[in-house]
Amino acid sequence: MSGNVKGIVIIAVGFPCYGTWAFNLCMSIKANDPGASVTLLYDQKGFGHIKTFDYIFNSTIEIPAEFMQSNGMESLLRPKVCLYDLSPYEETIFIDADVIGFPKKKISDLFEILKDVDFTIGNRGVIDPVQESK
Repeated sequence: MSGNVKGIVIIAVGFPCYGTWAFNLCMSIKANDPGASVTLLYDQKGFGHIKTFDYIFNSTIEIPAEFMQSNGMESLLRPKVCLYDLSPYEETIFIDADVIGFPKKKISDLFEILKDVDFTIGNRGVIDPVQESK
C-alpha cells in the first residue's frame, strides 16, 4: 500500500494512446490538485513507449499477467473489474484514461462527497441511443 490511504487510479493497457491519455489526465489532475495521489496501472503496450515520464505519477504498477487474461485470452477490461485487487489504496477513485479533467474542483474533493458510498459508477456520456439507432 502506498503512503496515502486515498488515491486516484488510471489504467493504461492495450494501446499506446492510453498511456499518453493517462499522462495528460494525470497532468491536469496535478495542475489543479497537486496533493492528489495518482497511481498508474499499466501494461507495456499501454505505457512502455512513454515510461520515462512515469515521474508525474505518485506510483506506477505494471499489471501482472494474470490480471490481463480471461479464459486464456487477453482481456483489456479485466484490470477494471479487478481494481480492488490492483489498487494500492484503501479508498480508490478510478478514472478512465480517456477522460478530460476540468479545473473547477479538486478531484480529491470527491472523496468527501462520496464518503458514505461504497461503490458508484459515473457516466456522463452524451450519446442518445434512441437517436443513434435512427
